[in-house]
Amino acid sequence: MIIPITSSPPQIKTHISLPDNLQHIKGTLIVDQIKSLDYRSRNANEVDCLNDSKVYSQILDIVNASISLE
Repeated sequence: MIIPITSSPPQIKTHISLPDNLQHIKGTLIVDQIKSLDYRSRNANEVDCLNDSKVYSQILDIVNASISLE
């Protein structure tokens, strides 16, 4: 899954600031625009690695709320 990134600051609750400790990417995750992507057909490469359980938790909360059937 891919979450687009913008250089703009967070505007709404589904936007999450990336932590400052990433080496190559800065900005805001736009979680409400999550996409699927075939990495192999696009020859995608890893640019940076997000290792932040707080951010992962925020992403999961947004995704779960978006697909909730309740």
